[in-house]
Amino acid sequence: MMSSAWMQGARVAVAAVALGGLATRAVAQQPPVQPLPAEPPPPPPVQIVAVSPPPPVYIKDFDHLAAMVKPDDVLSARMAALAARRTTGYVTMGAGLLVGAALVAGSATVWADEHCVPDLLGGAPDCTTQPNFPLLLSGSLVAVLGVVVAAVMGTGRSALIDIVNEWNSRHADRPLVLDAQAGMAPATHHHH
Repeated sequence: MMSSAWMQGARVAVAAVALGGLATRAVAQQPPVQPLPAEPPPPPPVQIVAVSPPPPVYIKDFDHLAAMVKPDDVLSARMAALAARRTTGYVTMGAGLLVGAALVAGSATVWADEHCVPDLLGGAPDCTTQPNFPLLLSGSLVAVLGVVVAAVMGTGRSALIDIVNEWNSRHADRPLVLDAQAGMAPATHHHH
């Protein structure tokens, strides 16, 4: 008779062999392992191209700015209004200076005051001519007012800066820069 321990061991061995056979058959029925697909080649390196902003156009004077913003209807209209205001200021200044100069000159000549002191011995009177002081003062005041009105009506640098800034916000591809020397005077053309 066999010992029960031996019997139990034999049963375990038979079970292990049976399980091993099942595992071998299961492996044999599996399709062969396929190799992993090849990895696609890495993409070419991205080339970063530095895009530099377009070079700015330096605005020399009022007329240059007016010509540069002409393609923009809104800014062109604003420049036309500034130009009209500027022209009115120049005309006012010119008229004030002209009328003032005429009044000052007239106060010393045509409308001058003549004061004569009779000669006690019966000779010719001693006459002196003095400028017409109220007219002299009026002429000076008219000339100064003409200049002041022109300065108030004229276009300041800040108006040009506003137009340049608005242009740059609307047309970043064509930036404008107000030259440090740009003023309100009309352009002067130098021939070299």
